[in-house]
Amino acid sequence: MFRTLALTVIVGCSTPTPAPTDKPADPAATPAAAPAVAAGPKRRPIDCASVLKGTLDASKLVYKPGTWGKLPAELQVLPPGAELCGGGSPEGRENDNPRVLIRSPIFGPALGEFYTPILTRMGCTMKPFEVVGAGELQSTRGHFKCPGGKVGDVGTDTGSEFYFLSMYW
Repeated sequence: MFRTLALTVIVGCSTPTPAPTDKPADPAATPAAAPAVAAGPKRRPIDCASVLKGTLDASKLVYKPGTWGKLPAELQVLPPGAELCGGGSPEGRENDNPRVLIRSPIFGPALGEFYTPILTRMGCTMKPFEVVGAGELQSTRGHFKCPGGKVGDVGTDTGSEFYFLSMYW
């Protein structure tokens, strides 16, 4: 009975091989690839509850789990596999300097590759995203300026797999 069950599972999981064709692949039909997660320093995986708990002692920011706060709608997008932990503002003031925390292993150039097109569509200008620090204390940093006197920052944590995104006006 086990052999039959194993054979059924193997057959049930097989993927049919497409028939060969003489037509070249249509490049327009190929979906764009997500930015690759760049190799960087060893950062530990972390869950959103731990990210938010760690901010209680380290800052005057008050984060609301699962919210984007007042961050502009255009920036309310996540890289593949990322999770929104929460949004907040200094000392809980709703309209000042919105910041969000996002759990993701994305690091280095891949973070810039994700946000650059979004910021460009918003009319923002930015410095190239860069890796700062050395050894295991590396992080990614990006700074941008947008119409209306708004400026913002993106940065990864040095020890855990999360980053922040903020905008000031």
